[in-house]
Amino acid sequence: MRSNYLFTSESVSEGHPDKVADQISDAIVDLFLSKDPEARIACETLTTTQLVVLAGEIRCKGVFENNEWAPGAEEEIEATVRATVKRIGYEQAGFHWETFTFQNNLHGQSAEIAQGVDAGDNKDEGAGDQGIMFGYATDETPDLMPATLYYSHKILERMAADRHSGKAPFLEPDAKSQVTLRYEQSLPVAATAVVVSTQHKQGYCLTGEHADPAKYAELEAYVKRIVSEIIPPVLRYLGEQPNSFDPAVIQKAVDVLTKLRPYITQFHSSEYINALANGDACVAIGWSGDVFQAKTRADEANKGVHVAYNIPKEGAPMWFDMMAIPKDAKHPDNAHQFINYLLRPEVMAGISNYVSYASANKVSLPLVDESLRANPAVYPTPAVQATLFSLAVLPPEVDRLFNRAWTTLKTGQ
Repeated sequence: MRSNYLFTSESVSEGHPDKVADQISDAIVDLFLSKDPEARIACETLTTTQLVVLAGEIRCKGVFENNEWAPGAEEEIEATVRATVKRIGYEQAGFHWETFTFQNNLHGQSAEIAQGVDAGDNKDEGAGDQGIMFGYATDETPDLMPATLYYSHKILERMAADRHSGKAPFLEPDAKSQVTLRYEQSLPVAATAVVVSTQHKQGYCLTGEHADPAKYAELEAYVKRIVSEIIPPVLRYLGEQPNSFDPAVIQKAVDVLTKLRPYITQFHSSEYINALANGDACVAIGWSGDVFQAKTRADEANKGVHVAYNIPKEGAPMWFDMMAIPKDAKHPDNAHQFINYLLRPEVMAGISNYVSYASANKVSLPLVDESLRANPAVYPTPAVQATLFSLAVLPPEVDRLFNRAWTTLKTGQ
C-alpha cells in the first residue's frame, strides 16, 4: 500500500440542495417519532426552484391511520418543512421558505414493506435501499475523521456560523469546500489545494454583469482571515513584534504553539462558545464578546459552570467595527442618517449592553449597564489598553507562511 500520496475530500454546506433535502427528511422523521415512537417513516425529499416535494411511505399512530390524515397533521408537516428551510437561511427569490410551493405525497406504508420491517420470529428485519460506502476512524484529527474531510467540514461550519450571526452578511446558504492534503508515510504533512465555492450576494464576483472587484476582494479576504488571528498574540507573549513579517520571528510563535498542540482538542471560531457554556472546554482563545456570550449561557443554564474572561498581561489583539460610505453610494444622505442614529448615546449603549462589547462613544458610557462598565475585560484600564494591538494586513508571502504554519499546527504533524 502506498504511504506517500495526495488525498482529497469534499464537503457541502447545509444550504446545498442535497443537504436541504436531507434535513427536511430528517425533520419529518423527528416529527413523526415525536408523535409515535413506533412510527415507520420512509421519506424522500425533492427540492428545486421554489418547490419542495415529499414522497414515501409512513405508518404513525395518531397522525396517519386507515389511509387518512389526522386533523391538522398535514398543516404541521408543511410548517415543519418551512421552518427547516427558514433555519437554513433561504430567503431568496428563487427559493424562499415562506413562498415556495409545497407538495406532500406521503402515503400509508404497504403491507409488504410492513412485513419486512416489523419484528418477527427467526427472521432478520430490513427493507429499502442498499448502498456501498467506505470510511474509517483516524487520530489525524480531534474528531477522529480523516484530515481532508475534517477541514472541509470545518470551513463550511465556520462560514455557516458567520452567516447566521451576521458576521458575513454577503454569504448565502449553498456552499462547497474541497481540501487536498499531501501525505508522507501515511501522515498529512501539507495542504496542496483548498477550494471554496459559495453562494453570495450580488456583486461579490470578478466576472459577470454585476461583478464588483472590491466586493470580491472582501469575500476573498474573509475566507483567509481566520488564519491570521492566532500567531500575533503568541509573538507578543514572546516579547516579539506581534505583526512581524520576519519568517524567523514567526517560526518562534509556531514553535510555542507546536509544544501546546498535544493539549488542543478543537480548532473552531465559534463552537467554543457552547463548549465553554456547557463545561466541555476549560480554556479557549476567543474574542471577548464570544466568551461573554458563553458566560451568559452558562449563567442562564445554572448547572454549575462558571466562565471568566481574561486579557493576557503581555497584551492581546483588538479590533474595531467601522462604518464607511462608498464614494459611489446612491443615497449617502440615508447612510449619514443611519450612522447618526447608531451614534445616539441610548442606541450605542443598548448595543453595548446586548453584545458585551465596548463602544468608543464616550457619551453613551453612563447609559451602559454598571456591571459592564465595571468589567475590566470589557473596558480595560489605561495600563491594559497600552498592551493591546491591532492586526496588520499580511503581504502575500507572509500570508502563505501563516497558512502553511497553521495547516501544520492543526494536523499536529
